Amino acid sequence: SMNKGASVAANADSAVGILAITTDVATIRNAGIDVARTAIASDRQTVVDNDGSIAGNIDIGRGSGLASTFNNHAGATFQSGDNLYISWGVLNNAGTISPGGPGVFTTTRLTYGKFNQTSTGTYAADLDFANRRSDVLSTREASYFGGTVTPLTHNPVRGTWLTVIHSDPVFPDGSVALTVADRSPVFSYPLRMSEDRHDVLVSVNANFTPAGIALNGDQAAVAGHLQTLWNTGSVKAAPLFGTFTSIADAPSYLRALGTVASDVSLARASGRSQEDYAFLTRLMSCPYF
Repeated sequence: SMNKGASVAANADSAVGILAITTDVATIRNAGIDVARTAIASDRQTVVDNDGSIAGNIDIGRGSGLASTFNNHAGATFQSGDNLYISWGVLNNAGTISPGGPGVFTTTRLTYGKFNQTSTGTYAADLDFANRRSDVLSTREASYFGGTVTPLTHNPVRGTWLTVIHSDPVFPDGSVALTVADRSPVFSYPLRMSEDRHDVLVSVNANFTPAGIALNGDQAAVAGHLQTLWNTGSVKAAPLFGTFTSIADAPSYLRALGTVASDVSLARASGRSQEDYAFLTRLMSCPYF
């Protein structure tokens, strides 16, 4: 067992954070921090209970022929590596799973075992719409995904769909019951199943004049120009829209509108490149700037 406050770090490519050697069932309880290329390895039947933070690959039960289990409990974090092997078993996620961790685009392949995300579980997925890359949870066995998806958004672009979950077998009816957990006043994230029912995809929509946020005349004009640019699906403007992705309340949004307007004024005053100037001028061609 690893108690709260304890940590294991083994970052070399071949390193193992926790290696369980036993002739019986291995029970591993973590309330600390375990970071390694392979965070946990055991050749025998294994039960992992994570109440802390684990980052890396998992390889449990490979030589036992019996079902192993990885429990990521509510409040715990699992930053999964690129390969998970849970012999004959299941990964139960009631906490947060984030492939590679925030900002690291990773496809986590569950080569043996299945996913089961419960109603309290959340999948924190990096999404880069301009560059068409995303975190992916990939499984070869029929799995269940409840709970939520939390978007970690980079470079939002209208009309782009990204895969966040892949299943080798077709998803049965009722096996995906995800909702999106996000507090943005501007962005929303529709989910859909691919036509062949092997993938779950996410897109992003934006409304720069959201209901419930009172904009003055200048703010409404700025928001209107942003909306017009968003509706074009401009990839070039994605970094600009990315500055709004971390906003979670009305006051922060109003401040951000002011920052964009200020950037336009600075661009004109500092003589940025003609390309940048033209872009900003198209965005904010308002008489009061």
